[in-house]
Amino acid sequence: MEAAKKQNRSFEDGKNGEGKGLGEEVETLRSKVKRLESEYEAKVKEAEAAEAKAEALRKQSEGSLLQYDHLLEDNQSLRNQLDSIDQTSSPSDGKKNM
Repeated sequence: MEAAKKQNRSFEDGKNGEGKGLGEEVETLRSKVKRLESEYEAKVKEAEAAEAKAEALRKQSEGSLLQYDHLLEDNQSLRNQLDSIDQTSSPSDGKKNM
């Protein structure tokens, strides 16, 4: 009977030691979860900032494209005006040279 009690105490002591190890493991895992959650939040903020920057660049690109199209139209208009001026002044220059 005494031997059984001693064996039971030894077994319970082993369980307590095992419980301490599990408690440490749980604490380690909790700290790891907190660290990962913190890293996740940082990555989410980083991704949101990158998306905002990409959106700003897209809008800037659209504005530049509109401005470029307007400049092309102005250029074509000015070329047409120049051609028109050249055509009206050409016949009179030809007559003067003759």
